Amino acid sequence: MNSRTNSHQRFYFGYLAWEYPTNRLLQRLPLGKYSAANIILWGATLCTFAAVSDFGGGVAVRFFLGVTEAAVTPGFALLTSQWYTKKEQGSRTSIWFSFNGFAQIFGGLVAYGIAKGTRIHGSAIEPWKIIFLVTGCLTICVGAIFFWVIPDSQLNARFLSKEDRILAIERVRCNQQGIGNKHFKMYQLKEALLDPLTWAFVFYALVADIPNGEFNGSC
Repeated sequence: MNSRTNSHQRFYFGYLAWEYPTNRLLQRLPLGKYSAANIILWGATLCTFAAVSDFGGGVAVRFFLGVTEAAVTPGFALLTSQWYTKKEQGSRTSIWFSFNGFAQIFGGLVAYGIAKGTRIHGSAIEPWKIIFLVTGCLTICVGAIFFWVIPDSQLNARFLSKEDRILAIERVRCNQQGIGNKHFKMYQLKEALLDPLTWAFVFYALVADIPNGEFNGSC
């Protein structure tokens, strides 16, 4: 097993280790602010890659990238469920999830620009370090915007009037899930465990994500 595979797997170890705690924190803490904090921390962690000088350092950074990324998908899913009806959630989730591909396209263009610029003009540090610093700082900026713009729920949305906040809550009443409920309810857990759709998601995650991690790590 090569070193890249080891590093890639450490990312998923961090992701898996922090997945349950971060989901509880997403419920207990202000949703928008906690999600934004993780985006900012992810960007800061990415910047530290520029200081890595050995394999152990790379593994450690990859692990904490997994920790900070663990909140992103469930956090965005919660935000989507707060603002959109069940019929609308699928298309909205597809939109923000598709930006994984956009990020790779954008990141490739940034990397090409940095590589070409340093080849022509030179640089004080290695080009790969500049890539991590640039993308990390961009992520921090996005996280700061997210912190200011994205509300925790309709109840504290700055861009809505008091009347519009009520209307925003009313339009998702059909979801029957409440807004900002932070209490754990055992009967809901039992209901989820007995729901065939829950196990369909589990099956999908196993057959899609396990091969995905192995194939990406072994390239």
